[in-house]
Amino acid sequence: MYNLSIIVPTIRTHLLEDLYQSFCLSCNRHSFEVIFVGPFDIPKKLLEKENVKYIKDYGQPTRAAQIGLIETKGKLTCWVTDDCFCYPEVISETLDIYDQKCGCYDILGMRFFENPTYYKKVKSIVIHSWRSQIQKRIKKIIHIITRSKKPFNILPPTPQQRQTDHPNDYWFAKASYAFLGGVNPNWGIACLFIMDTNIWKMYGGWDCKFEYLNHATHDLLFRIQSQGSRFLLTDYDVFVSNWYEGTSKDHSPIHYAQSSDIKIFNEKWSQQCRHEYSIDINNWKNANTIWERRFGTEQPTKYTDIYKI
Repeated sequence: MYNLSIIVPTIRTHLLEDLYQSFCLSCNRHSFEVIFVGPFDIPKKLLEKENVKYIKDYGQPTRAAQIGLIETKGKLTCWVTDDCFCYPEVISETLDIYDQKCGCYDILGMRFFENPTYYKKVKSIVIHSWRSQIQKRIKKIIHIITRSKKPFNILPPTPQQRQTDHPNDYWFAKASYAFLGGVNPNWGIACLFIMDTNIWKMYGGWDCKFEYLNHATHDLLFRIQSQGSRFLLTDYDVFVSNWYEGTSKDHSPIHYAQSSDIKIFNEKWSQQCRHEYSIDINNWKNANTIWERRFGTEQPTKYTDIYKI
């Protein structure tokens, strides 16, 4: 069994090799698997990895994530976007915190920072430094690993480098959903989190009535926390991610999906009532097999068929 399963709903296949490498650098002391779910074939190099699985699906992001959840084999599970990047060593550090502080029903939220400039800068430094050191110092690396029997760590970030720009309240419902009568303002809303895989599945995962993962994840978190699960939060950023504003680039379908999702979400959580906290894990089958907001009725074979890189 892997220590961690990472679910990645994806269309941006040109980003996946670097993303996978960031997982290797970040989850450096724990075993992990990655489950990519999306319409476009992932790079061959990734398919050759024993800890990588790819599932082809043209459905909406919640459907893709739910399919990935069903396939998880790890003790713990998290999900990430395909345009994020992990800081070196930090996922392993976060798994240590989970083991120390969390019970099987608890949620460990992971802070992240959305900033295109910072995303490109961090990615460039880490990946290029890794490639350079592998190429130029491979013998020395092997020597260090053999002599010290410690993992070779590249560019471990200092606490200052990983410090989040968001205030603490940003990660709790009081910041976004205080007007909803059915929501406890102290519930956590960090979309990226780690949780026991079996408990995640017990709650049925994401509700695919929502198209995109933002409100679907908040709905999932609220259902879990309404049953008494604790929400803990890292005091540092684990990920940095890209960010597209409004309908720019490939973000248009997500923008309009969230406009629809928020109406469903607000109606559901507008007043205190008894919600169904556990849903059918196979509810993804009720979602369309092709996400029309993104693909219409077509099935393009690669990202560049519909977008420019």
